[in-house]
Amino acid sequence: MIFLFVLVQYKTLGQLRARLDSSFPGAMAQIWRNIPLIRRWSIFLLPAVSTTVKDRIALLDLFVARPDHIPAWMMGDDTVADLVFKLNHHWSASLFRTYFQLTTGVVFR
Repeated sequence: MIFLFVLVQYKTLGQLRARLDSSFPGAMAQIWRNIPLIRRWSIFLLPAVSTTVKDRIALLDLFVARPDHIPAWMMGDDTVADLVFKLNHHWSASLFRTYFQLTTGVVFR
């Protein structure tokens, strides 16, 4: 199921990952550290998923499902902020938030 959300937003997530890598080296490692351990394991244990897709799932997890956990310094970059805005205003964002709430039991407002 989570693959569908990644596929729908694949290009935007890729642009976001590239921008984070170029503007903030080490940002992906910090994003992974900030994902709760149980959620991180559920992403790692997905069958036959490449590292690129796992990074995009992590970006969806942070920037769409848990926006209140986004570090402020990441949103200081206008391109990153625009891409996050684009992710959150796509029709699939509300469906992913609902999926996230159902699978984790956590509600973020």
